[in-house]
Amino acid sequence: MGVTDHSHRSPDEDDVRLSEWLRPLDLQALPSDLARATVLLSYPDDRGVRLNGGRPGANLGPGAFLEVLGRMTPPYTVTGPGHFYNAGDGTVPLELLAAHEEARRLVGRIRDVAGARLLTFGGGHDWGYPDFIDWNGPLLHFDAHLDTRPNPAGAFAGHSGTPFRRVVEGRKGSSNIHVFGLQKHCNAKVHVEWARNAGMQLHFLEDAPLGIDAQWSEFEKTLAKLKGQSVAVSLDLDVFAQSDAPGVSAPQPFGLAPELVLQCLRALGRDAHHLGIYELNPRFDVDRQTARLAARLAHEFLFPG
Repeated sequence: MGVTDHSHRSPDEDDVRLSEWLRPLDLQALPSDLARATVLLSYPDDRGVRLNGGRPGANLGPGAFLEVLGRMTPPYTVTGPGHFYNAGDGTVPLELLAAHEEARRLVGRIRDVAGARLLTFGGGHDWGYPDFIDWNGPLLHFDAHLDTRPNPAGAFAGHSGTPFRRVVEGRKGSSNIHVFGLQKHCNAKVHVEWARNAGMQLHFLEDAPLGIDAQWSEFEKTLAKLKGQSVAVSLDLDVFAQSDAPGVSAPQPFGLAPELVLQCLRALGRDAHHLGIYELNPRFDVDRQTARLAARLAHEFLFPG
């Protein structure tokens, strides 16, 4: 996974694609330049989505995402190959909760030991738990859903509707979690009240001003408070309307404008230390529309201005 075949293209050695810059990462022998690098880690797993009643197929998301991303060109302003590594499959063949904990260990090793920036992609949003449980800084969460359902015991444990409940309870605090794109028909009153009582900052789509410019002004108020801090970003692709992102586990008729998330990543620049993208479901995508959108946003993260 992660190697794109360009053999069908006419030869042009100067027409570099991202797949040619992406090197495999051996986590047992970390390279010396990792502190300056961005590491990609994939979660080809949809068990949590299926347990939550979502549409199966997110396990195919990383393959579709990497195929599109690998064909993209680095910005013309970038000189020389960047420092990019592919750590491969972070799910490992374990029971779901055990796999989450193993992924948590991998993320910690890459982020805390090596100091690298991280681009993770799924897979279901339950993989947001290993991505952010040990992140102590500000976290921007783009999602139509809060994902703060109680984590049940037994067969349904660790499903895709509960990662941020697990994150908040595990890290003992949520005042630095800002959720954008929530929709009132997607979130039960009890979950909204729990999130507010826990200190999460909630921004509902229905309460946003009309127009992208007015909405961006609201985003800027939050970003101004985070200036100079390392920020993590969690992006569930169902935050966008189905017309923009048909290939997701739980599609919505309305959603946040993709330009707002793009501009947010652009404004954060290198302050965005971790971007997690979840719920890409190629089974329901149209002409790889959702995969292209996810890859374009990832490209903005990989090459901060």
